[in-house]
Amino acid sequence: MNKLSAMNIDKINLALRYRALGFRPIPIVAGSKRAAIKWKKWQSEVPSEHEMTEWFSLDDRNIALVTGNGVVVVDVDDTGLLDTVTARCGKTPMRCGTPSGGTHLYYAMRRGVQYGNAVRINGRAIDLRCEGAYAVCPWSGNEHGTYEWLAGPVPAAELPPVRISWLRETTPRRLVAPADLRGDPSAA
Repeated sequence: MNKLSAMNIDKINLALRYRALGFRPIPIVAGSKRAAIKWKKWQSEVPSEHEMTEWFSLDDRNIALVTGNGVVVVDVDDTGLLDTVTARCGKTPMRCGTPSGGTHLYYAMRRGVQYGNAVRINGRAIDLRCEGAYAVCPWSGNEHGTYEWLAGPVPAAELPPVRISWLRETTPRRLVAPADLRGDPSAA
């Protein structure tokens, strides 16, 4: 390994701190949300100190925390929805501000509940990150700014369980009568 700069050592130490808190950090390509490694293995395994030191010894890496295995992130991109999401999903001591002005809310998974990932839940600027996903976190940044802890981080074991039912609500759909599908008969 090359001689490490102070920045590299700080990144490695922060990644190791995330791991000590019960999270699984992975490297992200700088300025993006794309994993810098094949990361499927880390959905069920915790990276070693050696692996993390190797990954984060490069200056051009961002960082993300793998979700699932007890951790859920609700990504709220519309600041106008934040109070509603917090009221319905629950308060959490771990919140991250994103460069776009959004907020990542960290929660625990409820036992016995199957979680999935979702984008634009019910047409709103809310995403759910769980099994098979990750959430970019501090020190990461892009052309719009940096990710910053608004509260936390805290140990994964101290995260409150998310109240997920509201995120699973679906918008009622209007049934269309067969006559409506044929169109306007007078237009023919």
